Amino acid sequence: MLAAVGQLCSTSNLSRNLKIAQNLIKRAAAAKANLIFLPEATDFIAPADQVKHLSQALDQPGGFVDSIRKQARESACWVNIGVHEKGPEGDKGKCYNTNLVRQFIAYVLLSNELIRLL
Repeated sequence: MLAAVGQLCSTSNLSRNLKIAQNLIKRAAAAKANLIFLPEATDFIAPADQVKHLSQALDQPGGFVDSIRKQARESACWVNIGVHEKGPEGDKGKCYNTNLVRQFIAYVLLSNELIRLL
């Protein structure tokens, strides 16, 4: 098995960060990697007052994680990625710092959640 490591400087622009992450997955697959490790907070880095609005549910159709899953499937590459997961509605805007291992078939194999207190 060949693994790749991708690095990016995430910003508060989710679409920009997504395009970069997708490109890193494509490049890893083109280099015959079976797995790519992307950083914690690949989806965004933003001031605390923006986190509540930028965080997404893991199962949001067309969202950041869904788009990464689709790219993993197209590239036939496993993806380990860190994202901000939107907490439950009654959780007063908290989010989880979640690490996902995505099998390219579409399933989350491992999810590790850390509570981020704002």
